[in-house]
Amino acid sequence: MKAKLQLGLSKALIKENYKMYWYLPVLSFIAYFMAGIFPLIMNPHYLTDPNHWYLEDCLMNWNVAFVALLIAAPLVGSIVMMHYLHSPNYSIAIHAQPFSRGKIFWSQTLTGWSMCILPPAVMTLIYLVIAGQPGNSLLFGATSVSVITFFYGIFVLAGVLVGNAVMHVILCGIFFGILPLVIWLTWFYCENFLAGFYDMPDWMADFLFDTNPILYMIEEGGEWFGPGHLFAYLIIGLAFVLLSALLYGRAKLERVGDSMMFRAAEEIITWLVTFVGMSFFGFFFYSIMDTKTSALIGMAVGALLAFVIVKIIIARTFRFGLRQNLRSLGAYTLIAVIFSGCTMYDLTGFTDRVPDADDVVSVERVNLGYGDTFNYWYNYIEEEVLADQETLTSPEAIEKVIALHQYIVDQKLYDYDVVYEGAAVYDSYGNEVYSGNTWMTLRYTMEDGSKMSRRFGFRLNQESADLINAVMTDPEYKDDGALPDIFTPDNISSVELSVYDYSYEYDEKFQSGEMTDLEIDTAHRTAQATLILTDPEEIETFLNAMNQDHYSRTYTVKSSGTVSLEETAVVTADSKVVPAPEFKAMDYMDISGYIYLHPGTEGVQKEWRGTAPENNSKPIGTANFNIHSGHRETLSFIESRLRADGYTSHADHIAESLNH
Repeated sequence: MKAKLQLGLSKALIKENYKMYWYLPVLSFIAYFMAGIFPLIMNPHYLTDPNHWYLEDCLMNWNVAFVALLIAAPLVGSIVMMHYLHSPNYSIAIHAQPFSRGKIFWSQTLTGWSMCILPPAVMTLIYLVIAGQPGNSLLFGATSVSVITFFYGIFVLAGVLVGNAVMHVILCGIFFGILPLVIWLTWFYCENFLAGFYDMPDWMADFLFDTNPILYMIEEGGEWFGPGHLFAYLIIGLAFVLLSALLYGRAKLERVGDSMMFRAAEEIITWLVTFVGMSFFGFFFYSIMDTKTSALIGMAVGALLAFVIVKIIIARTFRFGLRQNLRSLGAYTLIAVIFSGCTMYDLTGFTDRVPDADDVVSVERVNLGYGDTFNYWYNYIEEEVLADQETLTSPEAIEKVIALHQYIVDQKLYDYDVVYEGAAVYDSYGNEVYSGNTWMTLRYTMEDGSKMSRRFGFRLNQESADLINAVMTDPEYKDDGALPDIFTPDNISSVELSVYDYSYEYDEKFQSGEMTDLEIDTAHRTAQATLILTDPEEIETFLNAMNQDHYSRTYTVKSSGTVSLEETAVVTADSKVVPAPEFKAMDYMDISGYIYLHPGTEGVQKEWRGTAPENNSKPIGTANFNIHSGHRETLSFIESRLRADGYTSHADHIAESLNH
């Protein structure tokens, strides 16, 4: 029988619920108090320091106990309040009362919700009195109410869809994580099987974490909830409650006690769980045999097992009637075939899609070949300064990138079952090697504002190597890989270079274990040489050497026409590059550096420009880098500077490498 669901509340039902379940909010408040108030009472300095991590974690709901309560309170509340729909005797008794379905539902639901939010509401009042942070205290209350309402709405919906308490708990667990899990598994399919796929779109990544407040908290790393998220979670939770009310009005009470109240919901939940089971078995088989065929076999096994198990759980018997569920299994199989075709066999043509140069505004150069010359890492630099560092906008550079992209697609170089001859190139250390494969990552920004991202691991031949070289030697590409303009001698306070010489580890005495601990300790302490450059002219000379190395760098070996495999390296049958047997002194040298800017430099993050905090007046290590054997001009500068400072052994080893 279907009934209309009208709005209404029964004071008698609400009062009776509080008489029976008064201990729920009491226990919840005790947990809140012991985790969020008692430690503050026992440690008063937590309150006197407004930035103390414990008080901040409490107000941000990052306290571990608070996070657990955000989930547990609405879960228990929904189970207790929806019990009238899961027990045949209780359901008959309550529906025999002179109350409409509307009054029963809204009275039960409102009671459970109020029991969930009452403890954090009291905690908010306490924090307003003792924390000395009224704004953050109110934000704690708003966050608690919003997140609890979100989960309570989901768990109430789960309670309406099922006919017994056990299934209610199971479905709550499924609802808690099924949507982000399905999104993540879809990404995993694309990541492993769809050539050219590079991460999920930004909107999907945001949606993945936004679908669950707990995942959002983890992703944001302890940041405050914004008003937009709080409002969204509150509205979504209320919408789920409203949907639950509408479904409850259509529920057949004679199905109370069954596993599921609605056939359509049963099938959707079955398919979602089957998808998860199919995926885990498929990836497990794939991890063992590393073929699409093995993945498909695993997917078929996993789907069938998951489908049967779900149906057994729902039917609560092994005799669940497989023949009756063949239509459902057939529908899921059709969905799975379409999904697999799109993600594993590229039925949509995703991999072969290359944009027209005229439609591209810019290309973000995330990675190409062996990447930057010096591999700079930046700290405390404003994003605006670095915004153009990895973006190509000139028509010439864009055309070169697209030409490379088109060649990879046309020749299907991404298919690792195809063997190509490889090419003589420079690796990231500046060494000549004969490489059989490489990778490319890029992100187009189109005229209409949309993004198009691709990542390829692909086989290398001389033609593709030449196309990579054309991009890497493009003037704009070179400019983007250099230090930003703010790194000038006037802005630089100092440059610190650390030169480690581990040659003693190659000594026969060390290798045989005959070197004493004292000798090893002495060798280790003398292994590091530190150079500090403070003179503006010397800093300028150093920067010029780095720039010369950067702008002269190519990808393909300059003498590629005469370089033989024996002189560089060989490519084995499984496409692994084996370095040439020659030994270089730089193999046991490790050189890295820091560039320190004056804190007042324009472009340094604002909080580091002033002198109010004591450390803001000190130089800031804003860029660090590594130096390799390919940086010959920079190494020549370092070699002469080491020799001038008395580090003769270090200088000799660098000179040996330069003269090799």
